[in-house]
Amino acid sequence: MLQFSRYILLTILIAASLPLMSQEEDETIISNQIWIDYYAYYYFKPKWEFYGDAGYRFIPKDFAWQTLHLRPSIRYIPQALWEVHGGIGLFQTFYKDEYNTFEIRPWQGAKIKWPSFEPVYFSHYVRLEERLLFPEGSPLEFNFRFRYRLATKINTYRFSNEDQIFIKGYVELFVDFGPNIQELYRNRARFAAGIGYKTHKDWSFEFHFVGQHGRSGKDDQFNIASRLYQIKVRRHLFKKEYQDTKIPDHY
Repeated sequence: MLQFSRYILLTILIAASLPLMSQEEDETIISNQIWIDYYAYYYFKPKWEFYGDAGYRFIPKDFAWQTLHLRPSIRYIPQALWEVHGGIGLFQTFYKDEYNTFEIRPWQGAKIKWPSFEPVYFSHYVRLEERLLFPEGSPLEFNFRFRYRLATKINTYRFSNEDQIFIKGYVELFVDFGPNIQELYRNRARFAAGIGYKTHKDWSFEFHFVGQHGRSGKDDQFNIASRLYQIKVRRHLFKKEYQDTKIPDHY
């Protein structure tokens, strides 16, 4: 099983890198970014979970771009097969050579977990975001963004009933629409592969490589590329009477 999982991880990594490799010679903008994110989950009643993440993202070269964010969210799980999500994101972005921005981003989403066959699980996640962007010294910009993500999680080596290594991968598409689109990445696609270690029921640690390419206008070529190196730390908490509850993973 472990050897099989290594082949799967290698395949995902190659697939994630192809869009960037194929455009390497023609790229006009290439950046490396580091993302550090902490996620907390609190299961407080049957079928309901409060969760959220906070993080710091930046371009290590000259720190030309930096973002701090906070996203409180909630998840309702009527069935193991599907669930609904909602929340609000707060983003403060700092630019070295441009005006800083603050963004408020309410959002709603739904996820279907299918097909699933141990140890491989798939999910389809659609999400609509309402983006209120406040550029420094400029009027409010309001737009919408639609996102679709196809993700997979592969459970691999298990040390005990709780400790386990797993592999994740996903492809995600973004479509922006609205009257005030000024953002650099008007349309975007991401390809990601990662590996994680679940220590026990409460904690897990993940590293993801994400390849991203986009364009600045609807008639432009996809000639903007980023390589994202993402560290995720997750903590799961439960209300006392639900300590032994088994709830669906966020894969």
